Amino acid sequence: MATPHLTLRQLQIFRGVADLGSTAAAAADLALSQSAASAAVIELERLLEVRLFDRVGKRLQLNENGRAVLPQALALLDGAGALERWARDRDSQIGMLRLGASTTIGNYLLPGILADFQRTLGLPAQGALQVQVVIANTAAITSQVAAFQLDLGLIEGPCHEPELTVQPWLEDELLVVAAPHDPWCRGRSQ
Repeated sequence: MATPHLTLRQLQIFRGVADLGSTAAAAADLALSQSAASAAVIELERLLEVRLFDRVGKRLQLNENGRAVLPQALALLDGAGALERWARDRDSQIGMLRLGASTTIGNYLLPGILADFQRTLGLPAQGALQVQVVIANTAAITSQVAAFQLDLGLIEGPCHEPELTVQPWLEDELLVVAAPHDPWCRGRSQ
């Protein structure tokens, strides 16, 4: 048996006909033509291979099959509605950023970068953005970005993954720190 390809629109029309008792009333309520509503009910019954309504004159009345299907249809429609409401409500969405950083960046720069990023986006302190952080050497981070295991990598060393785009973002200055009498300091101004 082939898998039925039900649509939410068919279920909306089914609910409307069940509530209002006719395809004409459901069509008017859903801003459809009566023939479109009728076709949707017929197609739904064909896909499910059961009659959902008894036709009594011009009225459609749920039969046993229709009464069994209705709670399931309502649950699907409620779930779809909840998904739509969630998608429209930016405050309830939780984004996921998979971020990799080489050791020095991850330990010393990344906490401040993430805090600034969250403030810049105007996100609340908790819940709006989840960040999964991986701290490893440059080769491991670039390999994971290339394999789509990380969304972004912040590295200190050269990238040897030709398919990645590399954008310099900070310059670093290396300094030698030594005691005044250390051989490194001979002949250098202090």
